Amino acid sequence: CDRVRIGDGTVIGDDVVFDASDVQIGDFATIYRRCHFPGPGTLVIGHNFWLGDGCIVDSQGGTTIGNNVGVGAQSQLWTHMKFGDVMMGCRFHSAAPLVVEDDAWLVGHCLISPVRIGARAVAMLGSVVTRDLESDRTYAGVPAKDMTHVFGPQFEATTPDQRRAWLE
Repeated sequence: CDRVRIGDGTVIGDDVVFDASDVQIGDFATIYRRCHFPGPGTLVIGHNFWLGDGCIVDSQGGTTIGNNVGVGAQSQLWTHMKFGDVMMGCRFHSAAPLVVEDDAWLVGHCLISPVRIGARAVAMLGSVVTRDLESDRTYAGVPAKDMTHVFGPQFEATTPDQRRAWLE
């Protein structure tokens, strides 16, 4: 890494490897063991991030993850597809940005392409995400499809009185 900034209260487990060129992690992140952050590229992670055991978060195309994002164990977030000799005509040689907005949740064992995941979107266990996910929607399957009508959204509206009661 050429540049690393790790916020206050961040906990990083054993056998975690950062290979991104530029790593920025906000405050109070938890990164469990055996995670890998391949690069080169820029990796920007917001505050209160949670990453489960054995995840891969690639940064070759540039990865931006918002605040309060959770990524469950064994998930893989990719920004590039590169294999094969381009001189021999291999067409699969690309990199693109991945953006995960605030409060999104990738439940676990998810495979994520370079897409935009909207705020408060959920990808259920084992989802394969190949297209953008809209905010406040719940997705599941291979490939992931909108299943909000089955599961409902991750969040529901609360009143100030409800929030005050929970705090008390």
